[in-house]
Amino acid sequence: MEHDIRLDIIDLDLGFKILEKFEDNWIYIKMVSHTSKGNSNCAYFKFKLKDFILYDDDIFFYGNEDEDMLYLNKSEIIQTECSPEEDEILFKMTSSDGIIEVFIKKYLPILNVRLDELTNPRKNIIITEGHTDWRHLKYALKKLKTNGMFESLDIGFFEPDKKTEINNNKLKTVRDYHALLENEYCKIFIFDRDADDINREYGDAEWLYHGNNVYSMLLPIPEHRKDTPYISIEHYYFDKDLFREDNNERRLYMVKEFDKITKKHLLIPNLYALDIHKKPNEIGIFDDRIMKYEEQGADFYKVAKDGKNIALSKTNFIKNIENGEFKGINVAAFSSVFTQIEDILRDYIQNKGGEIEISTGVYLKEYSTGLSALSLFAEVSEELLTLYKGTNLIAVKPVVLKNHNKLIIEIEALINEERHQIIQFPIDITPYLVDFIMKKNKNRFNRIELHLFSPNREISSSREILKDDISGTVLLRALNL
Repeated sequence: MEHDIRLDIIDLDLGFKILEKFEDNWIYIKMVSHTSKGNSNCAYFKFKLKDFILYDDDIFFYGNEDEDMLYLNKSEIIQTECSPEEDEILFKMTSSDGIIEVFIKKYLPILNVRLDELTNPRKNIIITEGHTDWRHLKYALKKLKTNGMFESLDIGFFEPDKKTEINNNKLKTVRDYHALLENEYCKIFIFDRDADDINREYGDAEWLYHGNNVYSMLLPIPEHRKDTPYISIEHYYFDKDLFREDNNERRLYMVKEFDKITKKHLLIPNLYALDIHKKPNEIGIFDDRIMKYEEQGADFYKVAKDGKNIALSKTNFIKNIENGEFKGINVAAFSSVFTQIEDILRDYIQNKGGEIEISTGVYLKEYSTGLSALSLFAEVSEELLTLYKGTNLIAVKPVVLKNHNKLIIEIEALINEERHQIIQFPIDITPYLVDFIMKKNKNRFNRIELHLFSPNREISSSREILKDDISGTVLLRALNL
């Protein structure tokens, strides 16, 4: 079978391993159907990939919304192809009427979409300085989870591109702005410790609460940096990892390696840090303008003009960690960051910004507009949740158990012309619930939102239920009001 000239034919299992790296990235999907009659049809869609799940016969791709889903049958895949950069996979599949090509490519959405992820996230989120800090945290969290740590920590990251540079002052401005807004989920802003003005704001506090579910924190000082507390994210790595050379003999450097007057490296001859005057911090990191120049006694202008820059950029440093070129990187020191994040999330859950628990797993939140949201949280089996996410054909029925003073929300899904009961959700009938239903009867935009998750938290679904114009009346009748 012919293959796309841009791509290489690879083993199917290797294709799956590459796709695992697509998780938490935006993906662009193109499906091209070639019929036996010579006709072709195309479909395009894109979403941020939250879960990539392999079963014996099936492959599921899930995004944040229930409609963000792609399902493939493994047995129908007859050829797998991949780009040299491993940022695009092509599955060629048989169908009853020809061949279907499924292109799955990493995708960067436009700026407005990326900023919307920050303004309106669908989960608790971390926002950091720079365009690489979040990548270090994301990588470290994944590694720590494989070692059995922070397995229940479910949090996302704001992922800016290179053009969206956020220094500490900009991050502070964004933080203070979002603290003025109403935020449904927790936003945690993380600052480096290399700026005195930011450090003074915190004093002895480990983290600060700014209102409206907005928190901020300084990077905790890891034990191996206690004597040099002006740290940035890279200082969580031990020096043996921080100073690793790549295949081109490039690495990161520190201020303390150079003489501040001559700008020369203290040990390596003919090596200069041209920007040393810009970094007063002894452990400040250089990732540019470390110039190798063999001629003795040359002035700095000549070194800058004709020297060879041998510094490794911070972008390539984290890239080498992510792609495995730097093997065996020790991320143990990052545990102090995530321990502090867990403390913040516990505080967030306790406060919930006006949200109160009115029954087990049921939270009521009133907004400044006068409208309310009733959020239902429950665990269901992975099998049922997979079925539920795969269809929009659901039936919701409210039933009252008067003897137990419970309102039961029964959820069924119609799949392959068969009804499957997904959950029977019990809610205590309290004045809070009755008042909410009365409001919903007057305005359907008082919403009921059902959040389901699997036991291992790998699959989740959030969707609004009972959202039509008569839903309030149906609930009132069930309660005999």
